[in-house]
Amino acid sequence: MEITKRSNKGAERQAIIDEAHLTVGYVYFELSDYKAATRHFLEVTPAFYDHPDALLAAGWAAFKDRDYRAALSALNQLVADYPDYYNLEEAYFLRGHCHLKLGYYDFAIGEYDRIFSGPGDTTETARRLNAARMGLGAQQKRMGELRTQLLLLESKLVQSIPFDADDEHSDTTLEDPQIVQKAREGLIKKILNERQEFDRVLDKITELKREIDKGKMRKKWQAYAEYGKVRALFLQGMISK
Repeated sequence: MEITKRSNKGAERQAIIDEAHLTVGYVYFELSDYKAATRHFLEVTPAFYDHPDALLAAGWAAFKDRDYRAALSALNQLVADYPDYYNLEEAYFLRGHCHLKLGYYDFAIGEYDRIFSGPGDTTETARRLNAARMGLGAQQKRMGELRTQLLLLESKLVQSIPFDADDEHSDTTLEDPQIVQKAREGLIKKILNERQEFDRVLDKITELKREIDKGKMRKKWQAYAEYGKVRALFLQGMISK
């Protein structure tokens, strides 16, 4: 499956190409063609907003393909370039497993320990999660209000469009075209402003959801890391005997 590069000029077109590579990569992953999946994930450019997700997906695809060094390359880039990535513990866990498969048990244990050394269930973490949940509720309420305002403004915009004088469905008397045009431009400006605010709130909601998910995921990866560390220690002990 080839993705054309003839339209890669301009940020918007490149974003479309990146989205296509990411989507096709997931399709190949589901089809168990991990080599093709890895190739497409790595085609996603750093400018794309989901680039860290693409790197993590590339790590998993390469791991499934048993190309552990390629997996480590993608994961090392993820950790180095995105230190604030919301699901960094998963990258640590997968790096640990890659080292485990390569027989580098000390490195594997070090990766698993990174997960244990995280915030865990501290009071500060609990406070942040609670604040995120409260903020999420407030932002979702604000989004509902914005959605209603947008619907009202768009309805007014439609109503401000005059029918043709010979339209059989209309008995509307045409107003001064300049007044109508000015009113319509004002409505369009308000709609654009509301949409910008809507997008800002949506981004904030996404950020807060990721903060909440981060706390939940940390517990999961700590459990997996505990198993991985025990296995690494066992294999390391077997070699030393």
